[in-house]
Amino acid sequence: MWRGEDTTSQELLTIDPSYGRNLSIMRAIDFSNLHTGDVILCDNAELLPEYYGLSHRHKLYIVASTNGTDTALVIPNDGVEKYYTFTQTEDGYAITPLDGTCSGITIKEAAHFTAEEADSISLFKRARAQAKLGAYIKDTYRNNIPLNVGLEYTGLYKEKVGKNHEKSTLANIAEAYEAQCAINTEGEKHYRALVAEDLADLDQLITTIKSTYKELLDIAATLPTYQGNNESVTITAPGRNSWSPDETYTFHTGTGIINGDNNYLITRLTKTRAHLTNPETGNEEGYIKVTKADGISYELPTWHPSTYEPVPANTAEDLTAQQEATEKANELLHKDSEALTNLHRNLNCARAAEDAFLDLNDLSRRYTTFTIPEAIAIARNNITVLEGAKEVIVDIMENFIRTVSQLTERAYGA
Repeated sequence: MWRGEDTTSQELLTIDPSYGRNLSIMRAIDFSNLHTGDVILCDNAELLPEYYGLSHRHKLYIVASTNGTDTALVIPNDGVEKYYTFTQTEDGYAITPLDGTCSGITIKEAAHFTAEEADSISLFKRARAQAKLGAYIKDTYRNNIPLNVGLEYTGLYKEKVGKNHEKSTLANIAEAYEAQCAINTEGEKHYRALVAEDLADLDQLITTIKSTYKELLDIAATLPTYQGNNESVTITAPGRNSWSPDETYTFHTGTGIINGDNNYLITRLTKTRAHLTNPETGNEEGYIKVTKADGISYELPTWHPSTYEPVPANTAEDLTAQQEATEKANELLHKDSEALTNLHRNLNCARAAEDAFLDLNDLSRRYTTFTIPEAIAIARNNITVLEGAKEVIVDIMENFIRTVSQLTERAYGA
């Protein structure tokens, strides 16, 4: 299809009409037949590496003038707003900026379209779409697609288009369309297989965490019930400065606090303190207070926690049940957290799911111990996040496949 060396031939070159789309009418370069506004399609194949080169496959130049024999003054259609010289050489054509700011390039093949011919086949639009197609497939990071998918498309490009990019030229739109559609079909098949593996792994983990969630609910159902008619007091301390909010806590009798061997019942309340009783001895050993200087703080012989997480409890046995439930919750959540971390590392589409996994990872690593309410909330959240990750992985895949198809049609379609 290319007529790079013959500068006298006026033969019209066309795409096979059996293909059923607009015919690409182009001519070999004949400087005596170039006119202002005509278009030169330059083939950059020999300048490109073997890997995917569509983003720089062609360059279009608009003819400004010609000497009629071997040189034309041209303007590139790539945002560079200055003159270049387009000159015939023994090996092809030299393209050099008129201002000499760089050495220019030499190509072997180029073709000539009149302005009307270029418009009739939307040549500028096709070249732009072809470049966007190449750039889009190569940019796996920005598109959040697996690197493996990008490598697969690269390999398919070499296989279907050829080492010298011969089947991706806009000089033969029909052949380029056929090759790119074959790439897209096999590339899509590969991508869908990777996603299917990920979805199966996610489904398996969701099933596991749903089992954990049910087990946690079963544990919660066996714990002491909060009656709701206990004595209570609400203590508020002003914020530590003008921009800090007030700190407010409500303390109830019939509740307790647990932390391994340090378990206490709240048995007596005053306007400013919640007094703590050791359930084993029945003795008061300290109290909780809320102050502007320290916020919530504990006055106890050996234990000084910084948080307040009450649980329903009236007896030592109640606190023991709460402690055992907490230990079980801790065991279940840490087991699931390990599986979650390993899954995220091993997913084919880990990058696609990265944003979806942000909440999941934060929750799975945030605590060293879990209370029952924490564990139930985290398990339920993890299920939701994993289900969302599945949707994100599929959406990104479908968007990639759809975009590649659309750009293919814009570059080579009817």
